[in-house]
Amino acid sequence: MKTIRNPYLKNKSFVVTANREPIPGNTNLTRHSSFQNRSSEPVVGSNGEFNASSKKEALQAIATLQKQFQSGQIEGEEKSRNQQLREVLAERKEMIQAAVANKNGPEWLALGEVFGEEITTVGDREGWAGNLLLTKNLGAGDIPRFKVKTKQVSAWHAVSPSQVIPSHIRQDYVYPEEFYITANIRIEDKEIAQNPGDILEEKYGEGLEQTMVVEDRIMKLGLDKAAATSNDLFYFNTFSPTALQSMKTQVVYRGLTAANMIISFDIWDDIIADAEFSAWFDQVTKHDIVLTGALGSILGINIITDGFREQHLKVLDPGEVYILGLPNELGGITRRGEIMVEPTKGYNEGLPWRGWFFERIMALQIINSYAVVRGIRT
Repeated sequence: MKTIRNPYLKNKSFVVTANREPIPGNTNLTRHSSFQNRSSEPVVGSNGEFNASSKKEALQAIATLQKQFQSGQIEGEEKSRNQQLREVLAERKEMIQAAVANKNGPEWLALGEVFGEEITTVGDREGWAGNLLLTKNLGAGDIPRFKVKTKQVSAWHAVSPSQVIPSHIRQDYVYPEEFYITANIRIEDKEIAQNPGDILEEKYGEGLEQTMVVEDRIMKLGLDKAAATSNDLFYFNTFSPTALQSMKTQVVYRGLTAANMIISFDIWDDIIADAEFSAWFDQVTKHDIVLTGALGSILGINIITDGFREQHLKVLDPGEVYILGLPNELGGITRRGEIMVEPTKGYNEGLPWRGWFFERIMALQIINSYAVVRGIRT
């Protein structure tokens, strides 16, 4: 029998409001009272850009959007994608029923592959590890390794006949150990029969949490260990321009590039409160970019946050800031193929459930500890 691949997938317009309305020009999403006489205006204009006449107002607009996210007015990417998935599943009710009815057919595998592709898409776009580290995709027989560039040549100045000490050149490699990221999703038959659309959408969210977030948490663990190795840990009561400059200097002093800054969103309040930050801020005008966690840049450093993720998808603790070098200066991540999806069932064990097992083989290594600086609110 021919395998049916992805019959449930359908392109739909992307909306992220709780009542399924578009954000641009939405009068239910108004500006904050700090905008003085213009607080009744939509936070996002009909062109998709923030209603802000200055960098200070742009900073406040991002904070307003995050407050609307926290209050539930805006669903956030995961809930929005879940809603789209639910709508697609509802439109393909007959296909879902076929997958539920045929316990050994290809439709169940095809449905799992949809979830696998969605998880891969979201993880590759929203996940930090694949965007902040050098990424390699490995094929069969490839060995995970990253080239380490070190300055091994020394120049000697002689004022009289003497022997010049040779510099022996050897190319160094780092071989990170591969590991598995897995998700084991099980759904009881009665749950599937009673409400298949909702339960499948819920399990998709769990699969997203178990795969994308695990990658980011592994990366954060590596960053924490690296930050305590070569650079100073910075402690602050309020995140200030002085703290940012001091953290940036730690990276730049090593001849590296301070390229990215990841922050917990409570740091944003400190940034808004300081006029010097406002002067330095290079804003992102499109609201849909901000909703992915990319907030703009300060002093050429990209600002990234998990403040627009659902709570169970966040990886940072409050008051955390990281300054990171470029991906090729920091470390690497390897992935061996796409997420593998295998249908599973408990019937052989006398248990009434079905599901999928997701598996991905990868490796992750923070190679250069000089490219990581960590700041913590005390």
